[in-house]
Amino acid sequence: MGAIKRRTVRIGTRKSRLALVQTNMVAEAIEAVCPEVKCELVPLMTKGDKILKTSLVAFGGKGAFVEEFEQSLLNGDIDLAVHSAKDMPMDLSDGLCIGAVLKREDPRDVFVTVKGRTPERSPRIIGTGSPRRQVQIMERGDVECRLLRGNVDTRLEKLYQKEYDGIILAAAGLNRLGLFNDPRFSFEFLEPEMFIPAGGQGIIAVEAKKGSEVLKILKKLNDKEAERALFAERKVLRLLGAGCTAAVGVYAKEENGTFWMGLMRETKNGLIRRKISGAPEDSMKLAELLVKKGTEGELPAGKAYLVGAGPGNGGLITVKGQQTLKAAEVLVYDRLGSEELLSLVPEDCERIYVGKEAGHHIKKQSEINRILVEKALEGKRVIRLKGGDPFVFGRGGEEIQALTEAGIPYEVIPGVTSAIGALEAAGIPVTHRNIARDFHVFTGHISHEGGEGLSGDYSLYAKLPGTLIFLMGLSNLEEIVKRLIDGGKDGETPAAVVTDGTLSRMRVVRASLKDLPEAVRKAGLTPPGIITVGEVCAFHFTSMVPGVLTGITVGVTGTEAVRGRIISRLSDEGAKTVRAGESLVVRESMERLDQAFADLSRYRWVIFTSRNAVRIFFERMRERRVDLRKLGSLKFAVVGRGTGEYLESVGITPDFIPEEYTTKALADGLVKYLKENGETSGAKTAAANVAYSISSSENVCPCAEAGKFLIPRAKQGSKVLTETLAEQGYAFDDIPIYDILVEQTELARLKTADYITFESGSGVRGFFAGREAEAASLFETVRPVCIGKVTAAVLAEYGVKNALTASDYTADGILEVLLTDRNEITR
Repeated sequence: MGAIKRRTVRIGTRKSRLALVQTNMVAEAIEAVCPEVKCELVPLMTKGDKILKTSLVAFGGKGAFVEEFEQSLLNGDIDLAVHSAKDMPMDLSDGLCIGAVLKREDPRDVFVTVKGRTPERSPRIIGTGSPRRQVQIMERGDVECRLLRGNVDTRLEKLYQKEYDGIILAAAGLNRLGLFNDPRFSFEFLEPEMFIPAGGQGIIAVEAKKGSEVLKILKKLNDKEAERALFAERKVLRLLGAGCTAAVGVYAKEENGTFWMGLMRETKNGLIRRKISGAPEDSMKLAELLVKKGTEGELPAGKAYLVGAGPGNGGLITVKGQQTLKAAEVLVYDRLGSEELLSLVPEDCERIYVGKEAGHHIKKQSEINRILVEKALEGKRVIRLKGGDPFVFGRGGEEIQALTEAGIPYEVIPGVTSAIGALEAAGIPVTHRNIARDFHVFTGHISHEGGEGLSGDYSLYAKLPGTLIFLMGLSNLEEIVKRLIDGGKDGETPAAVVTDGTLSRMRVVRASLKDLPEAVRKAGLTPPGIITVGEVCAFHFTSMVPGVLTGITVGVTGTEAVRGRIISRLSDEGAKTVRAGESLVVRESMERLDQAFADLSRYRWVIFTSRNAVRIFFERMRERRVDLRKLGSLKFAVVGRGTGEYLESVGITPDFIPEEYTTKALADGLVKYLKENGETSGAKTAAANVAYSISSSENVCPCAEAGKFLIPRAKQGSKVLTETLAEQGYAFDDIPIYDILVEQTELARLKTADYITFESGSGVRGFFAGREAEAASLFETVRPVCIGKVTAAVLAEYGVKNALTASDYTADGILEVLLTDRNEITR
């Protein structure tokens, strides 16, 4: 073991009892084959451990249990990470690998019930958060599946406390915890040939850094048969683009020299099961054949489009690029794509942000590839919107390789690369007769393989004629300049840095090559930016006129759709916009809405307080195949013009829109409208309803059963609406159909902002959550801007009372109040 420098091997583990048991199994196995090595367990908390009330589908899937481990491995904080193989994402982070696969435990699922207990309800309530388990158990009939999260002991306790009539767990976990001996429960084993398990179920996989010495130890633990099965199962899942949102099961085993594989997947025509067998050495080929058998006769996959967004300004995208965006069903976009382009996609388009910026990647490239494949295999028109051109350091080729491997058709729509467009906007031509006959474009990224320094031969670059252009290199400007000068480039050569190229907030710094880093530092330029070196940098061929808000930085919060509209309007006037927090719309349980759909005759009005509510309401109608004609006798009220226009897009004209676009105006105005039109309240007294609205937590006003108001809306919806209706004696069902989760932005990144905008009270609460004092102090120097008085009132709850409030609750309203404020400041 002379090659092992460290006598201690640090193994990352989650803190649950099952995770600790599994990690100890690995530690004991290592110490058994290498007595001179001592294992140290390093507990880590993952996103999946922290968020227990939401389905994994809603916040990142299986990768929610892995991301923190991978980062710790790459940072060198741990040497190994132990995973249940079924919880591992399809693609590991660059630089990591599966170092060992332990012998497979029992792969079966187990249906667990309480001994001697007869279900009292119909349908039986089955606990599981897995789409794969849900579709298979529902084949038994008379069952309803509900979300089940938490560790194994917690899940069993919920079953025992009658929250469920039965739950489905993995046999391997129950066995490792010794829970088959619990006398309270009965265990029915579900045979894997029919109730097909998840890929990797029952297998422990050990993840490590590529090239690390510890891989020599792991090689001694590896079980070849389990490894062959795991890699074949993961091959199937990869080819199907199956993440945790997909109802797919795959199982492989070896018996008597034969390699057998079974596949279960949900299709539009119901569940299908396929199987295949052959020689063990052909396991990966068998996986490909199994996928072909499992997709025969289906509708063809969708299509992916790689669209170049151009150099920044939304108006510089190609006409074909615009047309493609307008027909998008799924949009996968990044930070370099102009956010104003979001306004071009349809309202019901699924938007997935995978942005990258220096030092911070929302999604790894392998994850982006998987998303493209997965969404296209759902039969959707998938648009990958990439800054500049897809093939100019955009990794478009890697995405096409993934699409090709999965058999998905694609089309590439070129874009104007920022290497040319941004420099032109700054007045710098990349070529000019008799001065620069050629130009060269390089990446300024740090080399991932080398670990330190820049990739490329700068002594060669320094001797090239014409114009040198470096993309994504502003963070490494000093090193780039040093290497060029060391390579022979004259330090007096004209040079420039351009940030926010083609936008009205564009900034340009020109200097000699040797003085460029200091000039950029003094100007305070930050990535992303373009570095260019050559005689053409002395030209000033520009006629851009600064906008009214040029030099102003605005942090924008909210959902993608609203944020995109605000950014578009502010950018038109020259403001620099930064992401100040993103609101994510997450569905709540649809059980109560489904019950409302079952008897829509009970209602006379449907009230929508947001576009999100309209979208989810009609999406659910389509999912449940509810006939739109059942809405024929209903009237519709909406909170404002935007929500009304969205309702009209599905073919329904609202019957009531308040003059002022607030929940209170909606409530008061609707009550007035009802009385003026002779629509009286239910039989109960207003006083009784007020008492109910104060004491009840069920969000149902028990007035008259006929003629109710149906209010599908956000979980944290304002009480003003329901309290007003209750006071007037109107019956309603207030049904939460979605919640808003806010992804916070580091406050340090917002300290240079002049303004921060808020679109809703929930957005304000999410912005402050867990950092109330620090966030409040930010607004001593940054001015908040709110859409509406209600949002401003929520901000005031945190002690921030200097907000500007838009009277028109739209992106134009935000712009108007900012322009007014700037005019007053400059007087």
